[in-house]
Amino acid sequence: MWPSSRRIPLLAVACAALLAVGCGSLRASKPAEEVPASPTERPPTDAAQLASCFDTLDRLARGTPTQQSEIMAQSKLAADRSPQQAFDQLRYALILGQSGHPGSNANEARVRLRQLALATLPQGGLVHAVALLELQRLDRESALVDETRRLNNEVERAERDRIAPLNRRLQAEIEENTRLRHALDEARAKLDAITNIERSINERKPAGEVKRP
Repeated sequence: MWPSSRRIPLLAVACAALLAVGCGSLRASKPAEEVPASPTERPPTDAAQLASCFDTLDRLARGTPTQQSEIMAQSKLAADRSPQQAFDQLRYALILGQSGHPGSNANEARVRLRQLALATLPQGGLVHAVALLELQRLDRESALVDETRRLNNEVERAERDRIAPLNRRLQAEIEENTRLRHALDEARAKLDAITNIERSINERKPAGEVKRP
């Protein structure tokens, strides 16, 4: 389950979109004559379709990985089957943009949201507003990720620069110790050789010869 704080940006997007579109609809003129449709023929309003999109996101957040995969597959199928249905495209783009599930893909979400914002630009409305707001959110997250990666790289580079002289000094000391050890081995070998020569000379002297002190 995602933390509730993960869903706050989506709620803010929905509220901002509803306010933006609601203010525009208040300024629109009322038709001269309206024929009320029967409840069975009345199509769902934009607000109802948007609420359905966010209900899907809520079920995605609360679902198990298997349920999340099913929601993802159903939303993709609906988007592929009805490319002209803006809310189906919006639902799938919003799902792609949510982290924490196996099908998350922020890059594809941004591409779809840009296309949707351009396609709905003439008429505006909820889809256009939500697409723009969600696109801005994803762009900000991407910028934060890039900035975090840059700072981490700078820290790693600074750490490498700090350690590099220490490593060079340690390597130099290791090489110097190796050189001294070889020199000591050579000196011991020469000393052993001299000792063996003196012993051999002493053994060859006559028995009555007095050894010099």
